Amino acid sequence: MTEKPGYLFIFLQNILWLLVLSFLVFCWLLMGKNVYPGMTNLELPIGVSIPSGKFLVLFILTWIAMPVLVSVMPKRWIPCFQITVIFLVSIGARLTFFNLAISDDASKNMLLGELLINGTNPYIVSIDLDHQSISSEPDLSLFSRPPGILCLAGLISKHNYGTGAWRIVVFFTDLFILGILIIILKQNLLPIRNALLYGIHPLILTSFSGHGHIDVFLTAAVLLSILAYQQKKWIGMFILLGLSIQISCISFLLIPFFIRKTNWKHAWITLLIGLGPSLSFFFSDGFGVFDKLVHFSSNSSFNASIHRIFVILTGDVQKANILCISIFFLIWIFFLIRLHPDRQKGIPVTITTICILILSILIIMSPTVHPWSICIIIPLISIRSFASGKLLSLTIAFAYLADGYKHTTGIQYLPPVAQILIWIPFILIFIFEANRILNGYRKILKKSSSKSISVIIPIYNGQRYIRKTILHAIDESLEVIVIDGGSIDNSIEYARDAGATVILHDLPIHSGGGRGGQILAGLKKASGDIAVILTSDTQLLPGQLVRIKDFMALNDEYSGGAIGSQFDRPSLKSEILASANAFRAGFIGLAFSDQVQFFRREWVIASGIFPAIPLMEDVELSIRLKLLGPTMFLWDSARISIRRWKRYSWARTMMLIRLTTAWIIHRSFGTPDAVAFYKTYYKK
Repeated sequence: MTEKPGYLFIFLQNILWLLVLSFLVFCWLLMGKNVYPGMTNLELPIGVSIPSGKFLVLFILTWIAMPVLVSVMPKRWIPCFQITVIFLVSIGARLTFFNLAISDDASKNMLLGELLINGTNPYIVSIDLDHQSISSEPDLSLFSRPPGILCLAGLISKHNYGTGAWRIVVFFTDLFILGILIIILKQNLLPIRNALLYGIHPLILTSFSGHGHIDVFLTAAVLLSILAYQQKKWIGMFILLGLSIQISCISFLLIPFFIRKTNWKHAWITLLIGLGPSLSFFFSDGFGVFDKLVHFSSNSSFNASIHRIFVILTGDVQKANILCISIFFLIWIFFLIRLHPDRQKGIPVTITTICILILSILIIMSPTVHPWSICIIIPLISIRSFASGKLLSLTIAFAYLADGYKHTTGIQYLPPVAQILIWIPFILIFIFEANRILNGYRKILKKSSSKSISVIIPIYNGQRYIRKTILHAIDESLEVIVIDGGSIDNSIEYARDAGATVILHDLPIHSGGGRGGQILAGLKKASGDIAVILTSDTQLLPGQLVRIKDFMALNDEYSGGAIGSQFDRPSLKSEILASANAFRAGFIGLAFSDQVQFFRREWVIASGIFPAIPLMEDVELSIRLKLLGPTMFLWDSARISIRRWKRYSWARTMMLIRLTTAWIIHRSFGTPDAVAFYKTYYKK
């Protein structure tokens, strides 16, 4: 095996990446022509017409291709080159959406902002964009549009009336968010390529680059606040939080979680910046500024989830509002008590995770949820993965059906089936994820040290590669433990000669034998803080164990993850397989044994979650580790031999995929029979 990828490796990886990128560019160009007001229906062969259906199909295709592009990005690109490519691709993607019309919201904000700058109170007038008229009926409240964002919109409009200047400001703010996201990823030793999940997300491209929605400024302010929080720059953080209030009052819900015992003395800064500019409007019109907010919440509803259910049950929108507001604040108070950083017990929950939870609950309980309403979550789930958030960023595309109906019939209508597709999967998965955070093992586990690594290698007749595997791991680890399952070759002697501790574990497969039993025996013998599992033919590259140790030391919330792997002999078929394996581990969360799994050894031993089974122990471990905390795929490339894949043929690879799928299905209804799976795989 070679330690550095050859030219053929690099060539094949780049070709795959360019092919996927070309497909995305083609879709982006088509999407730029199929978004409202230029939406086109999708005519199905059965005679059914789907409003805005072509755009919906393109949205789904680009959403699927986005993680594929991340998966096929060459692993050996240096960070600076990765960042450059991410920015270039993101800029190119945004330019393809520039021909779309700026949203009515943005246009109205610019007109109201211009009135504000010229001395007119924007909270006592109403603007009709269709008829270009202004009336004395209030159309706005301090809660829906604080004066700060109106001032910004007014300044842009005053110096360059029209949408061009607004689009440019939104464009650079959007790229600024991408830059801040990359800084946060680097600061937390997370994979930089994750920034692409924001940079080319179809919802971001449509909402920000295409329609210029003002949520881009709120997203930037919240993300900057998280960065300042992590760096403990408290004064800057409170300034940013105050500015975020001047963009949207949603920030009020997040601010209490940013206030700590160590920084509360600076919280007045947020109140001064966030509330100061609004006081003059409040006192000039008394409580009249709230009238429009009440009117809006009583009569406006679009794409609601829980709110829609309450409307059906009560038959009254206002009662549904009261119920949703009451339930939301009860949940918010519960989260404040349980998850506030100064009150947490056990393993800490990061501020990013808290923000995702609060914003998700707000979205679920809101009476109106437009597609751009969830854009603020997308950069956050690029930092801390939430399956529910990722899924919602796809299913929310069905809300564009309403624009299609409006363009076709003049009436905005969202079919009930679309609302079911948007909300049911998201809510079910979110409840599961939130419950795992609130009531999982996190409460009883202790913060774990990450100073040392134990490398665990189960082996059976692996003399061919075991010496090199050990030598590539021993210098950066506390110990290397080889657990032999009854080899009849020279595996034990070679392992001892290379400096490993050898344990014999040759129990029958139905009595704790096999790979899972071997690994568990090694874990009980080990003394390192972090356990790293290798196959006998996996060779680590220099620095990979150090990277694991540094990542786990910096990210207390994570239970483990996997490094990733690359075949030692490049071919188009092997590159496609390696990319598919990376996609599965990175986005589905199922790592195989040859992708170098790692985890906090004390957590796994204390919780008793390690699966001592002869087959599928790697898949089962990937699932169970999430009970202890989030996991991370590092997108690195340990070297593995392609011999097993060739020896068992590609047909055997497909069988492994089928067995993995069957395992997941079986465990959903009970405990799978690992011995039966073992016999099927090895034909015994």
